[in-house]
Amino acid sequence: MMDHALTDDVIGASHLQHRSVRSEAIEDYAIHSIHLSSESIISSKLALESVQPSHLSFNPVQGIPDTPLLQQFGYIPFTFPDEHEAIEITVPLQTSYQDEHYVVVASCSDPVFQAGIRKRQHEEVAIGITRPAGTLISEGWLYWISIGRMET
Repeated sequence: MMDHALTDDVIGASHLQHRSVRSEAIEDYAIHSIHLSSESIISSKLALESVQPSHLSFNPVQGIPDTPLLQQFGYIPFTFPDEHEAIEITVPLQTSYQDEHYVVVASCSDPVFQAGIRKRQHEEVAIGITRPAGTLISEGWLYWISIGRMET
């Protein structure tokens, strides 16, 4: 009986038929990160819910479970007309919210000014700014941040 043994490096890639190596021929845990080409893992290859907050290098917006959230922010300059103690600024939102039940926080660049939410709508929020009577400061910046349910 003849013993037929192949020596090392006898069979090369050119000897393999196209699609002849299937997943069952690959040993478990044989594929390592070095075997993956850049950008080979794309979103369509990720199982739903496979990426969790613990996998991220940043802290994502968290809120109501199973609800897609949207966070927006910005700043707007303002000027009080002479003798006025209150103004209202309408902030257009870049992306609309699902409803008016989103959270808005507003502050001003100088503590002499007070900001408060007057009205929330899907696509904009009205913020009132007041200043004490006789205040000489008439200009500042309105800073705001909002978070709520994304419009579906």
